[in-house]
Amino acid sequence: MKLAVTYDFENIADCRREGLGVYAKHLITALMDYNDDLELEFWTYKFNKHNLKLLFDEIFKKYSNRVTVFSIDCYKIPLDKRKDIYIPFLFSYYLKKTLYCIGKVFNYNCFENKLAKLEHNKFCAFYDFNSPKIFRYVNKHSKADAVYSMFVTLKLGKHFKCPKFIQVHDLFPIRFRDLFAQFWSDKTLDGYNLPILQNLAEYAQTDTTFISSSQYTVREHSLKCISGINHEQTAVIPFPPLVKDFNNIKVLSKEAFKAKYGIWDKYIAVPCQNRPNKNWAVIFRAISRLKQKGINIQFVTTGRVNNIKSDGILADELGIRENILEIGSVSEEDLYMLYKYQDVAVGSTYMEGMGISGQVIEALKVGNIPAVHSICYGIKESLAAVGLTMEDADLNWFEPNDDKKLAQVIEDILSNPVPHILKQKHVIDAYLSVTWESVASNFIRLVKSKLNAASSDNEYKKSFAQFGEDLILSELLSFLFSRDEKFINYVDICCNDPVINNNTYYFYKRGGIGVLVEPNPAFHSSYLKIRPSDIVLNVGIKYKDGVDSADYFDFGKSASGLNTFSEERKNSLINDYKLEKVHKIKLLNINDVFSKMDYIDFVSLDVEGLELDILKTIDFGNTKLRPKIFCIEANKSELECGFNNEITEFMRKQGYVLASDNFINGFFVDVTQIKLCDNIKLQYDGKILQ
Repeated sequence: MKLAVTYDFENIADCRREGLGVYAKHLITALMDYNDDLELEFWTYKFNKHNLKLLFDEIFKKYSNRVTVFSIDCYKIPLDKRKDIYIPFLFSYYLKKTLYCIGKVFNYNCFENKLAKLEHNKFCAFYDFNSPKIFRYVNKHSKADAVYSMFVTLKLGKHFKCPKFIQVHDLFPIRFRDLFAQFWSDKTLDGYNLPILQNLAEYAQTDTTFISSSQYTVREHSLKCISGINHEQTAVIPFPPLVKDFNNIKVLSKEAFKAKYGIWDKYIAVPCQNRPNKNWAVIFRAISRLKQKGINIQFVTTGRVNNIKSDGILADELGIRENILEIGSVSEEDLYMLYKYQDVAVGSTYMEGMGISGQVIEALKVGNIPAVHSICYGIKESLAAVGLTMEDADLNWFEPNDDKKLAQVIEDILSNPVPHILKQKHVIDAYLSVTWESVASNFIRLVKSKLNAASSDNEYKKSFAQFGEDLILSELLSFLFSRDEKFINYVDICCNDPVINNNTYYFYKRGGIGVLVEPNPAFHSSYLKIRPSDIVLNVGIKYKDGVDSADYFDFGKSASGLNTFSEERKNSLINDYKLEKVHKIKLLNINDVFSKMDYIDFVSLDVEGLELDILKTIDFGNTKLRPKIFCIEANKSELECGFNNEITEFMRKQGYVLASDNFINGFFVDVTQIKLCDNIKLQYDGKILQ
């Protein structure tokens, strides 16, 4: 098998210390170590060829006979004219570089940034990243069976015709925009987020699998952020902590190391950059509390506090600037000693790609260091993936903003660290029990399964729904009602896009027909064009007597799936999403909609909070138009033990039982219409159904 790996940043990018870069290095190394038949193609732009070599140099040396590197030259300017423009540009470049190098002596940060931008301009100024020549070049030279993109920003993979795999460990600035907006401007966030969202949405329309390290990331990041993605396009491959091996480290004495950097007697090591999700503020408040009690502890970091402006202001307001020591980048030996000699490791994070802070895991690996960790997003699943619970892995848990609890725990650890060290020793062993060999094995298994599916022309069973609802409906209709997919009749209430995340398009492609009710005027013409055989109604459904029209709250194209008639639901969304328009929409009784069909196999109902109100208006006594199945969405806040109990009880009184759910939608089947396949029996309420 041949795998293509893309390193196609549209600027100069050294990813040796980026989390996903480190992950990719570990993964690719393991893939080559444990798969003798695997060959690699590395693809990059010419100006990043050097950085590609820096990241994967060991692989290039060890497996030179199984690795090919392709570097793309996509200049906008023809070769015969390039020298006339490029030579003066280079002259200007080297002149500026000389001045900036001199300037670094007086103002390092300013001129360091200018040099970085200059390097980017030198190589990228004349590149056309959208040139069709790239597509032709890739398809002429690549023999890859699959392509792997290690960053969500990379675009080159779209030029490959083979199945694609993208690493999505998190999408924090998109998923938690409000948190990041406290520190970065809307313009900065949009400049970062929008290209990523567009890029991932384009990948979602192709044969792409989005790989995450946990179901939490799949559920809360990929499926919530990537437009057009469905659950079948996601995969989970847990991985070990991205910790350094710290082999052959030359260790200074504790006193010598502290003297080297001017570290006090007691300190917390935070060797990472300051980012909004790192939540340094809670540590600063805890240090202030301890200082008021006469306990001085230092905050030693390789990052910069002022990267988050509010953190710098807070440090000054609390009067703890003297407790903060910024030491900048350090060698691997010094990083090891920074961990080794600290008094307590603190993970204050709101969220991490693998749930738990890498700095805490790295400290635990160094050994004999007590830890404190926040109860952050995804932490429970991170622990469960390695066989632990919150109780088993007692890392002195505290709520992310509870500085009082954090200060108390740090004080307790400083007075007696041994019990904390002993109770935490097993945590690192559990995390390291996941090996890169198992990661490589799972990755290869995933790729081969996708290749086999593609080669066997499995398009017939491709889901178009958001969470595979159409495939669940197909199986229920076949198993419980012996229905052929070619003759399915459906009613889709608030179906949104005619194809993407649509519960009925799967059946339409196979010959089914139905009534589509979509109040959003923006989608009406699309339905008429894409699904001409269906009856399309640009109306809403009545949810109470005496109301013939209602306000339809439109949150715009990017959040159209949240549009609603519900004033309550609108009010719960308006702080997080921009209300674009309010339409006055005609309402029809759902029984009048049903009457447009001869019979109904299933109803898909997704009305953003008004499901139960509409269900109560249905004439369930009309046996001719009594649907066999209802697929009903319930908002997460309404879920209890898998589904909304109130809806479940109401449907049960109408003769429908909850046959399946995917924690987003419930599938209710009419027990009076069940017609099982031969030799199959079911028992319901003490009766045998056959």
